[in-house]
Amino acid sequence: MPRLRAHPPVETGQRYCRTGGSGAWLVVGLSEDHAGNPHARMEATGDRTRVITIALAALRDRRLYRRLNESETHDDHARHGCAAPDRAGSGEPA
Repeated sequence: MPRLRAHPPVETGQRYCRTGGSGAWLVVGLSEDHAGNPHARMEATGDRTRVITIALAALRDRRLYRRLNESETHDDHARHGCAAPDRAGSGEPA
């Protein structure tokens, strides 16, 4: 029987980048939908008016998102499969 891998916790203050995307997203809150599925509320680090809510299952999927370490900068994104940030740093291509 295959072993299930434990997921590291998603916490407020963590940063993620979209695989193949640009910019970084900051977790600003955690919640559950009406069915009890956990979600993260995230803001683009370059433009805090850009907000998304994403299921933790999607955020933990390394094909979709990569967690950035506290010490990592935008220049480190390529190492994680994330594109370099756009000029505005909004998290999306211009």
